Amino acid sequence: MSTEITLQLTDKILLKAKEYAEKKGFDSVQNLIKELLRETLFNDDKISGLYTALASEKTLGKHWLVKEEDEAWEYLQKEK
Repeated sequence: MSTEITLQLTDKILLKAKEYAEKKGFDSVQNLIKELLRETLFNDDKISGLYTALASEKTLGKHWLVKEEDEAWEYLQKEK
């Protein structure tokens, strides 16, 4: 079960949240806020792994899914 809430943020806070979310690999401010709440409320339980993995995937994709990365590993793909 989940409940939808509305949250009002100043333009400045929303801009900073968007920048932070993108920098950390979150796909939305909403997911960033949910993750921050989880970490704050359930810090001992460490249930945040799923969102950490999802956030990492986007960030890693920016750095790994590039031509230079493919070229760097090309020698491993060649048949011997």
